[in-house]
Amino acid sequence: MEEAQVPKDKLDVTLSVLHGFSQTHGVTEAQLRAWASEDGNFPMTYLQTHGIANNGTYLKLLQHYLTRRVAGDTFAQANSSTATALTSSATIFGTNDSNEGDRIQAG
Repeated sequence: MEEAQVPKDKLDVTLSVLHGFSQTHGVTEAQLRAWASEDGNFPMTYLQTHGIANNGTYLKLLQHYLTRRVAGDTFAQANSSTATALTSSATIFGTNDSNEGDRIQAG
């Protein structure tokens, strides 16, 4: 038996693939949020340990951790939005597929 050929302008979608992509984006979101908040107290610890004489280094560390927080949160939010959209797409796809199957069976 020959496999059905999917036209190149059609998207071959399976629910398991959409759910898998959604889960991957959810895991990535959690990892990004953890990375963004990792050891955020280090700049203050550095300043307390080394004193005001190293204020320039402290300011650079502070800038690094603030930038890291913003970037991590931004990319985490993008992954969260993508995970939500993929889950929604899977739900809509599954509902439409089921409805079409019911319609075809009803004749």
